[in-house]
Amino acid sequence: MPVNKSRRAQLANARRNRKIEVFHKTRQILREENAKEQRIVVTPSTIVDICVSYDKSWMTRGHTSYMGLGCVIDVLTGLVIDHHVMSTFCHACATTGALIKSQQPQHFDAWMEEHKRQGCDKNFEDL
Repeated sequence: MPVNKSRRAQLANARRNRKIEVFHKTRQILREENAKEQRIVVTPSTIVDICVSYDKSWMTRGHTSYMGLGCVIDVLTGLVIDHHVMSTFCHACATTGALIKSQQPQHFDAWMEEHKRQGCDKNFEDL
């Protein structure tokens, strides 16, 4: 049974709220733990120096992969501070875009501009 648009919006909103909640909790833990380590008193305006590690990986090694993930990790706590999903592929571009380009090439540029504005899944170019 397909999910209706209002339910989809509710789920997206709940997901967004949860991400914000987790971000704030992670920030609080990072500030507290790193302040203890540095023996400083933390106020809301205190800038706490942290040491991080960055790692990224693609879904398959040695082969062309469409999906990758990069993570920034706090060295002291091991908490993931930030992440970014990388994609070299967009299904809409590969299907709808290819169809429009072949059948109505004069409309392709306008379609692609609107598609990118709405959020193309491809956010990484092969090097």
